[in-house]
Amino acid sequence: MKRQHWYLIAYDIRQPKRLSRLQRWIKGQTFALQESVYLFVGNPQQWQTFKQSLEKKIKKTEDDVRVYQFSANSELAFYGNTPWPNGVHFSGYPPHQLYFQCIPCHPTLQIE
Repeated sequence: MKRQHWYLIAYDIRQPKRLSRLQRWIKGQTFALQESVYLFVGNPQQWQTFKQSLEKKIKKTEDDVRVYQFSANSELAFYGNTPWPNGVHFSGYPPHQLYFQCIPCHPTLQIE
């Protein structure tokens, strides 16, 4: 089995229709971390397949897509809320550490 890597993908898609299509597609292929920030896991061959599909879905002269590769044993750090509910863990997800978590405010609670 080929060694797996994680790819952090962030994008800024200029055209709303193209953005909507890309979001629907990428959500089915990756872990969502934030709006327009995703993690893809795979070996180099799987990444090449993903990248070729991605390149067909963007307009290179207008859109901005950034990809950062790191090894699967890298540790992620979260400051604030995590992208998933407390206690939810994914098999194969890279090690991560939650440094502090924001507690959502009650909509009617006022803090003075």
